[in-house]
Amino acid sequence: MYTKKTTICLPLLSLLGTVLTVGACSIKKQDSTLSSSGIKISSKAIAYGFEENFLFDAFSAENVENESEPKEILAIVKADWRDSLPLKNRAGDYRKFRDLKKDDGITAIGSVGVESLSEFGSQFKVRSLVKDDTGQYEFLRLKIKDDRPEALITAINELSQLESVQLAEPNYKAKIHAIPNDMGFPSLWGMQKISAPLAWDITTGNPSVTVAVIDTGVDYLHSDLSANIWSNPNEVLNGLDDDGNGFVDDIRGWNFAGANNNPMDGNGHGTHVAGIIGAVGNNQQGVTGVGWNIKLMPVKIFSDANTATVADIINGVLYAANNGAHILNNSYSCGISVAMTNAVMHAREKNTLFVAAAGNNGLNDAVYPASLSLSVDSVISVASIEQTGALSSFSNFGRGVDIAAPGGQISSTYPNNLYASLSGTSMASPHVAGVGALLLSQSPTLTVTELKNAILSSATPSPELLERVPNGVLNARAALEKVMPVPPAPTPVPPAPTPLPPAPTPVPPAPTPVPPAPTPVPPTPQLKAGLRYEYFIARSPWTNIPNFNQLTPQKTGIISHFKTSVRTRNVHYGMRFRGVIQIARAGTYTFFTDSDDGSRLWINGKLIVNNGGLHTRRERSGKIALPAGKHNIRVDYFQSTKASKLLVKYRGPGILKSQIPARILFHN
Repeated sequence: MYTKKTTICLPLLSLLGTVLTVGACSIKKQDSTLSSSGIKISSKAIAYGFEENFLFDAFSAENVENESEPKEILAIVKADWRDSLPLKNRAGDYRKFRDLKKDDGITAIGSVGVESLSEFGSQFKVRSLVKDDTGQYEFLRLKIKDDRPEALITAINELSQLESVQLAEPNYKAKIHAIPNDMGFPSLWGMQKISAPLAWDITTGNPSVTVAVIDTGVDYLHSDLSANIWSNPNEVLNGLDDDGNGFVDDIRGWNFAGANNNPMDGNGHGTHVAGIIGAVGNNQQGVTGVGWNIKLMPVKIFSDANTATVADIINGVLYAANNGAHILNNSYSCGISVAMTNAVMHAREKNTLFVAAAGNNGLNDAVYPASLSLSVDSVISVASIEQTGALSSFSNFGRGVDIAAPGGQISSTYPNNLYASLSGTSMASPHVAGVGALLLSQSPTLTVTELKNAILSSATPSPELLERVPNGVLNARAALEKVMPVPPAPTPVPPAPTPLPPAPTPVPPAPTPVPPAPTPVPPTPQLKAGLRYEYFIARSPWTNIPNFNQLTPQKTGIISHFKTSVRTRNVHYGMRFRGVIQIARAGTYTFFTDSDDGSRLWINGKLIVNNGGLHTRRERSGKIALPAGKHNIRVDYFQSTKASKLLVKYRGPGILKSQIPARILFHN
């Protein structure tokens, strides 16, 4: 996603919000299973591992009405769906499905009339988000006959009731704008900004590292790219699927827009992105990518007319992850999709980093799928900065944005051996993908979590960005130093021994004093499960969190975790929770409070999350490095409106964003 040089681009997509937020679903309070679009939230979808709040966002009226492709549905189905879905053929009889590729007469699934049904391919099997679920699932793409918007909702709800269908949703649209500008060779200021020349003193990349460019394709014949284009080592151009991955002659990637093996770029966007990641360096022509010697996998999901849907994106993500890409660059946005989130989690299981553009809306929110960085530890969301270091006027920032990188007037490759200067978060994201490739070139055994942490924790703090992008600006050299082995300290040379003085005349020892009786050691207090809470009632509505130390609680007790079930309804109240949290692994932890109204969270007496004030439901977060062990935790919360909500979550090493479980909360 990018804009014409310094001109602000219109939003690529108008998203309601970001993943795992709430506020768009006004019907939820009246019917806990019905979203504002009319799509029902099924228990099967929640059992699959998706948070209920995320499902309400994905199925909100704005997301469905503004972002969905007419008549098209995506479904997550059990792998044995061929033997269990009730299908109807042209003769009118229901039967069990046997061979999709040989049967073009499917007219209905259950009571839903369809024009077409296509599978993504059995090679694209995925797992649910539940750790102990060993089942396998696939994706289906349907086109229904009825083109009325309400018919789409009805069809989704009816399909979701079928036994083999775990979840159904609209097939959302995706869009990019490709406007080339200033053909020529401007200076590569972005490489200087991220300290790439200093990083190149350590490594310029390794051909064993592959970055997938999931985009409009790549001009793989460009003289500044051709040497770095990925080649499928197990495929030969012979009309056969030699490697058995389901794609015939995919010798250099795949074109999902055209359903063929030619991922040539007819647009320009993907070629420009590819050049930033890995244009050939030190060849005395054109431009230089962040990784000179890495491999670029072209995965074309957009047509030359800039059209694509989530179905195409899912295909691209699964193809790249299954065929060995270590990093996926995603410079696009789309409607919030449950099925695509599943594909991103599948890529994470393959230890694949997902780098995404934060969006060109100029808003305090990342677009989807970049917003998945809030909940998925393999996703990095990237904002754009200008040569001055200031945030680009078009760039999204704040919630769901992890890091900033150069994105204003970036020079890179363009089809037909040309070069162009483009602007946008589309240009910022590939800088981060390229740095990730350098890190893997230096330390190939990094896990995806270690890779993400190294990139974010080494960013250069920027006063220009203030609180908009807390981690700061990408720093390639500092990131490499994070993953380089520490050389052993030199063995010190011992000094020459000092001659021993003559032995002194021995002095008779003093009499041994009688030691005093030992002071008794108090026993260590035994920790018990649950948190201590204090419950306060306001005499008049508060506008912020009061000083609870100066108030007398109406009620005190022990509660299993952070919840407000002890409250008296229809009163203005506040609560303080205090206790101990058990941290299993050392590392950097992010804590979140999602509340209506205000809340604050302290760890070991330090304020980590300040979500105070009188406001509708809002989530804020803060980070802290913690050693393994027990740590004091406190949360203060108040409510002065009719709504009442408090969720306390965390994320850390090996832990996806989730509510803090009762099993790690204690009190003295």
